[in-house]
Amino acid sequence: MGCAQSKIDNEESVARCKDRRNIMKDAVVSRNAFAAAHSAFSVSLKNIGAALSDYGHGEAEASVVEDDDHHHRSLDATPAAAASSSSSSAVVVHGKPPASSSAAA
Repeated sequence: MGCAQSKIDNEESVARCKDRRNIMKDAVVSRNAFAAAHSAFSVSLKNIGAALSDYGHGEAEASVVEDDDHHHRSLDATPAAAASSSSSSAVVVHGKPPASSSAAA
């Protein structure tokens, strides 16, 4: 035997078997790479979903705050609130109580 290549390595069936073995090794490497890429893609989808959910919740909270501000402003704009705020603002602005209608006539 020694250093010379044996005759069995030269046979066609042995050569096909070695080719098949090399192809299978390549297939396993490719399958593992595909599985790793698929896993990374799934993690990315999960992260994107979480980011979109956070964004959506932020938008919903912002609209609730805007609705609350609008509601408070509309309550302050009632005629009774406007009358009371105008007389109280006259005291603050002018520094003296507003003149009564009998004193002005």
